[in-house]
Amino acid sequence: MRGPEDRWVAWFQLAEPLVWVATGWSVYAAALAARRGVRFMLLGVALGCTLGGVWAHRPVRPAIPAAPPAWADPVQRCARALAPPLDPVRILQWSLSGDEDVATRVGRVVAVAPDVAILRGAVGPALGRALTEQLGGEFVHRPATEREDGLLILTRGTFHRCGDASHWSDPVDDRDGTTLLFVGTSTETSWPLVVGRLPAPWRPARDGPGDSRPTPHRAAGLAEVLDAPSVVVAMDTPRGTSARSLDAAMLGARLLPTAAAPNWPARIGPVPALPLHAWDRVWMGPAWRFVRSHRIPLQAGARDPVVTELHPQPVP
Repeated sequence: MRGPEDRWVAWFQLAEPLVWVATGWSVYAAALAARRGVRFMLLGVALGCTLGGVWAHRPVRPAIPAAPPAWADPVQRCARALAPPLDPVRILQWSLSGDEDVATRVGRVVAVAPDVAILRGAVGPALGRALTEQLGGEFVHRPATEREDGLLILTRGTFHRCGDASHWSDPVDDRDGTTLLFVGTSTETSWPLVVGRLPAPWRPARDGPGDSRPTPHRAAGLAEVLDAPSVVVAMDTPRGTSARSLDAAMLGARLLPTAAAPNWPARIGPVPALPLHAWDRVWMGPAWRFVRSHRIPLQAGARDPVVTELHPQPVP
């Protein structure tokens, strides 16, 4: 359940609304067809589309995560010693289109009042400083390059290393890498946050030299070695729920998916569209209870931001 199969499933689910429309029209045309050969051909198309849908949506089985990155070892003891969270959190994920100015971006984020904001695209330190002036807290920034989007992660609390005041994060050295942060969203609530992304189905993954593990297994492997019930994984997944190896790896790491709000395509060029696929997703450990996920409609960009709300719950 990795690689080429994921890509085929992704393409099917991206085109799924059109596939089911074609299935309906094929059945309708078959009922009206006068020639038996044409009727059987149309029914065959409808049956093939139906079988493809069943295959793409078959249940996901948990996978055993691959070994985590070597840099995860120093933080394992800290993650396992964290106290259970006591406060709810709101996580904003937004892939910016580049059409918004800094003031517009700041206004949108401040209006949501997230505890953690994960912003991608043409983001810079100026945006991080403007947001912390309005919301307080701290931010971590990775600049954009010609090959990679920028990444800005903001918390209204602090980033820390095992309770220290200093932040700890692993630099993201490729487009499909992962970042780990310990987030203190309040004096009573600290938790590990893993941030990653998958390549779009039309873009091959760029794994590091000598690294044969698919990207989803690297992120899930990191969550597995942390083994903290409060861990949260937030990923940019331009494959939506068709990323079967990602779901399997997260289930293998004992992380549950949240019900993500569809946020793509929000627009096709300048024309508003109906979002059908969830491209910003969150997985959570057993210390969290999913409350809701909602999309924030905007007037620009192909993808709208999504806010996910989690509440703490006792760990069995």
